[in-house]
Amino acid sequence: MKKIEKSLYKKYHPTVLYREDLDFIETTLKEKSTTIEIVTEDYKYDSIEELVKERNGILPKILKLTSHQPHISVDVSGNAMALYSSDSDNESAGIFWKIDKCIKKSAKLGLFSFVLTFGFGVFFMVISILLFSVLLYSKLIDPKIYMLASIGVICIYSLIAYNDTKYHSQVSFNHRGSLNDFWDENKGTLLIQIIAGLILLLVGYMLGIAR
Repeated sequence: MKKIEKSLYKKYHPTVLYREDLDFIETTLKEKSTTIEIVTEDYKYDSIEELVKERNGILPKILKLTSHQPHISVDVSGNAMALYSSDSDNESAGIFWKIDKCIKKSAKLGLFSFVLTFGFGVFFMVISILLFSVLLYSKLIDPKIYMLASIGVICIYSLIAYNDTKYHSQVSFNHRGSLNDFWDENKGTLLIQIIAGLILLLVGYMLGIAR
């Protein structure tokens, strides 16, 4: 009689893997495998250190770390992150659950970062709609224009949120707790939200004057 080994698989919520997480995963994978593959959307690297050095601050959208014998992989792609092991024997499972613990710790911080960024967008959306409401109350804007403008505001910020969750990198070369980390990861989205909000406010103001 021989036990049938089953694969292990876990998928995670929006997560940010920081430099120490990447180093930990690399070290853990190398516990039983002398070499691992580190692959991004366009290159293959020999180590996390080389990845960070060669990318020169450009964060990868796709990152896969894989060990062989046992076959275990961490796959980061878009807003998805998954951990996979081809076997569930004691050796493979031990490595799998060690990496899982590391990722789950980062998942909590990644979810907080996403909620904070999304909340920032919602704040600007509410401010924009409130301005249109003031213009409507002051009879400076037509109710139909108000409705169209409000729908436009919601659509723009929904598109920003969707784009951010789909294409936001879940890898950071900074260490956890870095003061610049949140800004480095979200500055693009935050700037777009601010610019979109200012444009909408200006349009609302100009519509009010024109009326």
